[in-house]
Amino acid sequence: MQQDSSGNWTSVDGRWRWDGQSWVPNPAGRWPAVPLSFVEVFSLPFSDPGWLGKCGVEGLIALIPVYGSFEILGWTLTYLDHLRAGRPDLPPARFGYAGRGAAPALVALIWGLGLLAVVLAVVGGLVAAMAAGSAQCPAGGSCASGSSAAGLVLLPLSFALPGLALLVAVGEYFLALPVILRSERLGVGQGLDLLAAARMARSRFAIAAAGAGMLFLIAFIAGFGVYACFVGVVFTYGLGAAMLGAALRWYEERIPVLPGT
Repeated sequence: MQQDSSGNWTSVDGRWRWDGQSWVPNPAGRWPAVPLSFVEVFSLPFSDPGWLGKCGVEGLIALIPVYGSFEILGWTLTYLDHLRAGRPDLPPARFGYAGRGAAPALVALIWGLGLLAVVLAVVGGLVAAMAAGSAQCPAGGSCASGSSAAGLVLLPLSFALPGLALLVAVGEYFLALPVILRSERLGVGQGLDLLAAARMARSRFAIAAAGAGMLFLIAFIAGFGVYACFVGVVFTYGLGAAMLGAALRWYEERIPVLPGT
């Protein structure tokens, strides 16, 4: 801590001021108007003195099925609004952010259900193929031909499916940031337009690749509480949501959704 010329106690970096009860953003120490760095995406949430409590409460809210994703994404986007305004403070931890996060959360829900439907269709097709192969076996007879036919179908798929799953995962990391920003700025319909999101990412491929790597690290951090101690997931999940807000700001500073932004 240090005192400024007015006698107020401020943080060493000058961005926080003690008001007698809590730390609040210091208007005289606004976040500089320069793009966030890769490292700051991960370090900036820790600059809020109340980060642990805020991330813990929001992580707990996020555990509510379906509705929690609307709340946590709304909190993330509210933090993005703070960063746009040059404020490094995390939003208060509470309910009431669902409306702010409704568009990207709805887009994620729609695409998640669509992906689930595709997976179920593929699994159902494999089960049907195996059942058909078994049905060709005569009672007490040989199943060599049926087994061979099933093997011709299942063997290539056993190699293809892991590759397809990896491709889908990589695609998610590349498209998540543009999809969230497009749905937040332009609405659900534009968020569902994956081709437009892909064009946005392709326009600055190196930035998009760095953003994908950033999301991979954020996802690892968000899930770390599960690996270390399951109770801790509420803190790491909330921290991951805060880092996502910073990542969105980092991304839009380099690949704007709208011209001139």
